[in-house]
Amino acid sequence: VVLPPYQRIILDEAHTMENSATSFFSESFSRMSLLRLLGRLYRKKRMQSFGLAVRLASLLTAEQFLETIDGAVQTVKDAMDQLDHSALALLGEEGVLRLKPEKKELLNSQLLPAMRDLRQSISKLCGNLHSALETLDEELQDDPLVWEIKAIIRRIEQIGSVCGSFMEYDEKPESVFYLELMNGRRNDGFARFSITPIVIATALQEALWSQFKTIICVSATLTIDNRFDYWKRRVGLDFGSDRSVLSGIYPSPFPYDRAVLLAAPTDSPLPDEPGYDAFVNSAVTKLIGASGGSALVLFTSYMALQHAYEYARQELQGLGIRCLKQGDQDRSRLLQDFLQDESSVLFATDSFWEGVDAPGNTLRLVILCRLPFRIPNDPVYEARCEAIEQQGRSAFMELSLPEAVMKLKQGFGRLMRTSTDHGVVAILDGRILKKRYGSLFIRSLPETRQAFAEFAQIVEKTESFLQNR
Repeated sequence: VVLPPYQRIILDEAHTMENSATSFFSESFSRMSLLRLLGRLYRKKRMQSFGLAVRLASLLTAEQFLETIDGAVQTVKDAMDQLDHSALALLGEEGVLRLKPEKKELLNSQLLPAMRDLRQSISKLCGNLHSALETLDEELQDDPLVWEIKAIIRRIEQIGSVCGSFMEYDEKPESVFYLELMNGRRNDGFARFSITPIVIATALQEALWSQFKTIICVSATLTIDNRFDYWKRRVGLDFGSDRSVLSGIYPSPFPYDRAVLLAAPTDSPLPDEPGYDAFVNSAVTKLIGASGGSALVLFTSYMALQHAYEYARQELQGLGIRCLKQGDQDRSRLLQDFLQDESSVLFATDSFWEGVDAPGNTLRLVILCRLPFRIPNDPVYEARCEAIEQQGRSAFMELSLPEAVMKLKQGFGRLMRTSTDHGVVAILDGRILKKRYGSLFIRSLPETRQAFAEFAQIVEKTESFLQNR
């Protein structure tokens, strides 16, 4: 127990609750995670044995214990290697595979037998360990070594349990079963095996909302069009509970209406139209030139980021503007370089839509190249959309659109970090003005000055707004 008993909770950044709960209630394992557990339990190097099992052997009278564990651990490793090999052979170019009933024949022949072998080898290993622990004298049962070994056994058995669930995936429609390629490369990568609940609202109702006297959830981005409906539905607060749910929207102390210009070009192509990528590359370069740097450019795909960066780098460096790109170094060092050079520009994607804190003149221009709709290759997202559609509702209106609005609000929020900050947020996706749902994005943002005009005028207005502050 880390914390003493408590009955009241304050949850900051509550807009991340669904994703956090999804992670918490998911189960997963990989070859690397299993090998780490086995290594703590028993490993050999240069004819010497190490690990908790070696220490346990010194407390036992059974002479063959280590020999038995050596063989059992090796059997688990071999089974895991075979399962990983089978999974990698199934993963396509996207690097992700969701288990579905229509793939049953393929899975039964190429994946599930290896899953069964791993579960059986884990059961044998853990059975040997349990038998050994039972032979210890009663006064040794509370030894820290025994507790540590039991903890390792539980974690290895949990992997065996996940294997058992995978073998019954078609009988568990409430969960998503999927494989994904880790480490990015098939040759030296490995597969991760995951089970995730499609709906986490029920689990949150049982584990959180019904358990504590008071729960306060706060965030700058909990509402869509000044309503909490979407967030409450996703986290299970619309279940008709007899508990009262109070909500309130409190005005920001930041003077958005004076300090921020929201700009969107009326002549921007739609993302699926010819010339969109070329427009974005050119627009990014011209806007950063007008601002003199101090910019954060946010993308929804790394490929688009790479193209825009390569297009803009030479011209911007000629203007004395340093270009930084996500992926060139670790996140903390990249942000440190960006903060230390006020004229620099940072090209970034997904994770940088949140958590970037660059107050003052370090950041005066945020460019959102595309509305942040989720790419539909995420197996959990795909399953949740299917579940909504099967109930006769619109997955786009109920999930895709509000999720994108909340993420856009996060990207917008990178600009003003103190009450004295100021700058321009430019959205280059033509859908913001040309699609009916685009107005929902705009209505969900704080009240700002607005510039909706042809791109040439946007550049002029951006330069003028920044120079006059």
